[in-house]
Amino acid sequence: MNSEISITRFGKGKPVILLHGFGFNKSIWEEIVPEIGNNFNFIMPDLPGSGNSKPLLKKEFTLNDYAVWLNDFINNENLERPVIIGHSMGGYIMMAFEKMFPEISSAIVLFHSSTYADSDEKKEARKKSIEFVKKYGTQTFLSNSIPGLFYDKEKHKDDINKYIKQAAEIPADIINQYYVAMMERPDTSEVLKNISKPVGFILGKHDEAVPYETALKQVHLANNSDVLILDKSAHMGMLEEPHKAAAFLRSFLHDIC
Repeated sequence: MNSEISITRFGKGKPVILLHGFGFNKSIWEEIVPEIGNNFNFIMPDLPGSGNSKPLLKKEFTLNDYAVWLNDFINNENLERPVIIGHSMGGYIMMAFEKMFPEISSAIVLFHSSTYADSDEKKEARKKSIEFVKKYGTQTFLSNSIPGLFYDKEKHKDDINKYIKQAAEIPADIINQYYVAMMERPDTSEVLKNISKPVGFILGKHDEAVPYETALKQVHLANNSDVLILDKSAHMGMLEEPHKAAAFLRSFLHDIC
């Protein structure tokens, strides 16, 4: 499996896995990881089907399939009690993993992500997106959706153009399979309530993908939580406010190690 997954590594020490979100790849972590420090073993995979990683060998899959993949990945990499940081869809995968394999990670961070299932309204929006991708293709869809993930679009126009170009390489069927997996994911807030390990939250004040008010509610579900609210970010805080995000993660990781 390792040969089928593209991985970037940085630093040495306690393992920290960073899972990117829908439509992106591992390069979203490039700016903040060196700033967090080299005292940790950062492992940044392209999720199956994204970047340079091969997709899962199934036509249809759920987040549980990704959770099994993540468990296999951790075992193949011989990672002991890793911290897992999940951005957006990466956080959904992380929570499915926590439900299935609760004893493996030592701490988790929900980075612009949620434990709540999609609302009926959100599900309908995803269904429309699936049909849009089928009709117009990946690049047209992501050219419309990626800019909305940033608060200051003019400031981050280079990032927006970069990630639209990269995301356009993801096949339309993979994009739609991601959407179906996210749309059908169950609520994992009860999993969060039962977690005793440290849980970090990074919230964007202007996030429309994971609305701030909704994300804030889940902070109080965890027994041992720490939270960062990014006032000038939407859904891409690692690019919009990298220094604040890096400082928070550095403190969070040092506190638990």
